[in-house]
Amino acid sequence: MWMSASFLPTSLFSLRPALATASGAQSLLVPTPFAIKMALVSNVIQLFGIDLGSHVWPAIRDAEIALKLPELVVVAKTFIKIQRPKRFKQNNQEEFIQALNDGLYPFNPTIAFREFVQFEGEVGIAIKIHDSQYNKIIESAFKHISYFGKRGGFWQRQTQIVLLDTLDYSWINLTINQTSIFIQGTLQLLDDCGKKLSWEHVNIYSEKSIKIDNDERILRPIVLPYTLTRSSYRYTVYTRIEEPHL
Repeated sequence: MWMSASFLPTSLFSLRPALATASGAQSLLVPTPFAIKMALVSNVIQLFGIDLGSHVWPAIRDAEIALKLPELVVVAKTFIKIQRPKRFKQNNQEEFIQALNDGLYPFNPTIAFREFVQFEGEVGIAIKIHDSQYNKIIESAFKHISYFGKRGGFWQRQTQIVLLDTLDYSWINLTINQTSIFIQGTLQLLDDCGKKLSWEHVNIYSEKSIKIDNDERILRPIVLPYTLTRSSYRYTVYTRIEEPHL
């Protein structure tokens, strides 16, 4: 059983690929399964506490995620000013004192390339939980989702949660290998949770780091039903393809 709802971004969306550097990268066009699952477990903790969150986590980790995308997506390209931690050469006391006097410690201003995504219309998100005992808890967390992607990426739910037995062709499952692809589509490398991604990995108070591999954090190539229709040095426009082709 799928639980689905439509969401509308209330601000521009931005989410760098998992392998991107901090100084600059293109944004992914959609929220990844990893980002959606992190939002779910965060809401479970806020609503029901961290102990229940640790029990529900395996069900969230193994869930299937599908999206129903709007007809048009516009990606704006820009440079922004960011603050980066100031680094010094080892035992360089004079450089440290100079940076402190100049107000450049602990951060140093620099320029970074960023992309911001604007959706023309609502984005449908569907979740399929294989462990049904946690359906009500996860449904409550799903209702309270308001954040995807980087800082400031706010979303607002537009519809009630709808339960579906199956999804039609307009939905694209991001958590399984694609059996049909859009020949003119847009390839994205989306991250997801591996089978061995434990609670210790996602607990921010744990020192256990997450590795990008087939067991902890998966990178899955997904062809989205979008074709590039217009582009310049300031923006790129993608239009949805209606029907898939083998």
